[in-house]
Amino acid sequence: KTYIGNNNYIMDSSTIDHDCYIEDNVTLSSNVVLGGNVYIMKNSTIGIKSAIHQNQVIGSYTMLGMGSIVTKGIKIIPGYVFYGKPVKKVKKNTLALNKYKINYKILKYEISRFNKIRKSQ
Repeated sequence: KTYIGNNNYIMDSSTIDHDCYIEDNVTLSSNVVLGGNVYIMKNSTIGIKSAIHQNQVIGSYTMLGMGSIVTKGIKIIPGYVFYGKPVKKVKKNTLALNKYKINYKILKYEISRFNKIRKSQ
């Protein structure tokens, strides 16, 4: 069963495969491909032509740069910017963290939630 939350912006030619779970306020840019059973946490942005391997969790307040590839076993933890083929953590996503007024306590909670979701996958 695929679930898509509220206030999401899904651009043209994006593919959301089976059993995906997309929380609220997520942006999928054009030509994004989500493999099966991908979980995207709230307020995340996935760049143009990014591809995410099946059974992955994308942390909240995360940005994946254009053309990024998330391969098996890579942890996309909340609050950071990732980019590359395969993706690598580049820096803290201060733009999103400031926009949503996310402090250390909230980010720590989101990381804990991220770890619980990963274990359940």
